[in-house]
Amino acid sequence: MGAEFASVVEALESDLNTSLAIKRMDAIAGKIIAETDPSEKRRLQDELRKSMKIMGLDPDERKPKPITNDLRELVEFAIKIRQLLRQKKEFKRADEIREELEKSYGILLEDTSSGTKYYLK
Repeated sequence: MGAEFASVVEALESDLNTSLAIKRMDAIAGKIIAETDPSEKRRLQDELRKSMKIMGLDPDERKPKPITNDLRELVEFAIKIRQLLRQKKEFKRADEIREELEKSYGILLEDTSSGTKYYLK
């Protein structure tokens, strides 16, 4: 265990002092920014990543998940149905499709002047 990670653990072991733990994580981030040696920078990044993980802030969980081909086909089909509904001025049903895509699949739709775009949240 590196000294930086140990200092975060120490703060948490001291009556769950999360504000001190966050301050220490911020200090690690500052060291990462200032560090010029690539291997030391990686080591510090690992220390910060471990610290974030024990705080429930796992940065790896926030990485976007890839959209599979099956999901892409489903979303594009749903967008076509939604466009037809909007042309028929059935906005409530079109919104229900938008809401279901977000709720069930984590897909966000964005209506633009060039068409509907979608993103995985």
